[in-house]
Amino acid sequence: MEGWLAGWLRRQDRGIYKNSKEAFLALVGFSVGLGNFWRFPTSAFEFKGATFLIAYIICLLSMGLPLLILEISLGQYHQRGPAHIFSRMCRPLSGVGWAMVLQLLMISVYYNVILSWSLFYLGGSFLSPIPWSPCKGKEYDCMHYTMEDAFESANRYFNESIGGLSTETEHPYEMHHWLMLCLGVAWVLVIVCLIQGVRHSGKVFYVTVLYPYVVLLCLFGLNYKYIKQDDLLNNLITVEVESLKELKIYSEAASQVIYSLGVGHGIVMVASHNRVEQNVIRDSILLCLLDVVTSFFCMQVVYSVRLSISPDKIKDINDISGLVFKLFSSLLAYENTSLWAFLFFSLIFALGFDSQLLMVSGVTTTIYDQYPKLRPYHSFVIAFTCLVFFLLGLTMCTKSGIIIFSMMDTYTTRHSMLFLTLLEVIITSYLFGYRKVLNIMKDNLGLCLPRPIRWYLIVTWTFLTPVYLAVTFGYFLYAEEWRGPKDIYFIFGQVIAFGPMVLVPVFALYAACTKGKNNVDDPVREIYRRGDFKSTIINATPVNNLAFTLDPELSI
Repeated sequence: MEGWLAGWLRRQDRGIYKNSKEAFLALVGFSVGLGNFWRFPTSAFEFKGATFLIAYIICLLSMGLPLLILEISLGQYHQRGPAHIFSRMCRPLSGVGWAMVLQLLMISVYYNVILSWSLFYLGGSFLSPIPWSPCKGKEYDCMHYTMEDAFESANRYFNESIGGLSTETEHPYEMHHWLMLCLGVAWVLVIVCLIQGVRHSGKVFYVTVLYPYVVLLCLFGLNYKYIKQDDLLNNLITVEVESLKELKIYSEAASQVIYSLGVGHGIVMVASHNRVEQNVIRDSILLCLLDVVTSFFCMQVVYSVRLSISPDKIKDINDISGLVFKLFSSLLAYENTSLWAFLFFSLIFALGFDSQLLMVSGVTTTIYDQYPKLRPYHSFVIAFTCLVFFLLGLTMCTKSGIIIFSMMDTYTTRHSMLFLTLLEVIITSYLFGYRKVLNIMKDNLGLCLPRPIRWYLIVTWTFLTPVYLAVTFGYFLYAEEWRGPKDIYFIFGQVIAFGPMVLVPVFALYAACTKGKNNVDDPVREIYRRGDFKSTIINATPVNNLAFTLDPELSI
């Protein structure tokens, strides 16, 4: 018994997914999540439905899909995270990879806070009536209240229980003990799912990836009876041509594509656990199609709820706290049934949990790649990492924690994510060479690239994608309100937004100071310099898969 336990706790291998199904579900779990349910519908509502969808598809084809193919190919070939991939390709700019890891770390800390909120509401769904129902107060008649009454009740409950806006609160830094407990439970669940390694955690994705689609369909049917079909159709097919001529909508679409697909901050780590014969082109195209379909479906579900409430009451709702825990909670309060409340908040937890698992796994993967001697102590590294993240997340469990959460959520997706993705494209296309990447895809990953796909990747990697990213990055810098007096929250937010970028010059300076010294990556760079692309990292025989050939193992 003791020997089995010791072997279970001490893992020697890096870990790969058991089969191509789990590998693809991991990519879906990381990319398709709360961003599709919350960010996309919010932007679509601002730019009138189909208008933003058109800009999003344009951005996806010119930037999202090429970046996805690039990162999955690099991660799958190198079997390493971005910190070590960029060190091998261009050592002076290895800070780009480490900055991506730092960004992933910051997102992991606040992302699990959202899951703790869903657990908090999930616990309340077992009560009757549910705590945010108008029946809990004395100002509404339980037999006669409107959807607007339910919205006001849900809004007040969130502000007092999570937002800390109760008039009786005199200590803004007082800890919210129930939220603290829910955050602890969320991190314990992460530890339990990751402690056996990537190979076993892949089974979780069968539930967390497929379950949300069933509940989304049920939610749409639940609210469909409260809306007018003409209003819903008009919002979905409305196209404002003038908006498509503005730079703002394409910049917002670029930000959504990067955040949703996970490029520039995490998808490469997920792909590093793939088998070498996994079909990169097929997975990338299917992932983009699924991302668009999911985003469009979530947009319809969110619209169906928005159109059932007076626009004056929801005009300021543009974040996840307002959309999920106020707007949708009002629908649940109006129905006043525990079953629907349980289904909805379990949906929110499932949408975010697989992404959270893979983000934490990405951070620990970087630790193992940097310090291989820690790999036998996999369980202890996972537990310690989650403990540190839990302690950092406690700052958002105070009465004023919603302010810190809002800053983290707003500024982590700002300038650094675009800047690092831009540098990534420049490094791989010009410094390392796009021809080498294509040769790796052909010779090592066993992909047969037809000429149209090859030219599509060349044009986007060398021109369209870097230009799009550079223009978007410049636009966000220009649109930022730099003038006038600023408070401490703005300054702290800019530190979050630009913090990861600081690692780029720091590591470049370190590389310059240690130039000429031996390091573990020199042999690999020498292989690249000679142009020898034999499979030196993975002992596997690549399969000659056509780009659009569907792997029988993945077919349903």
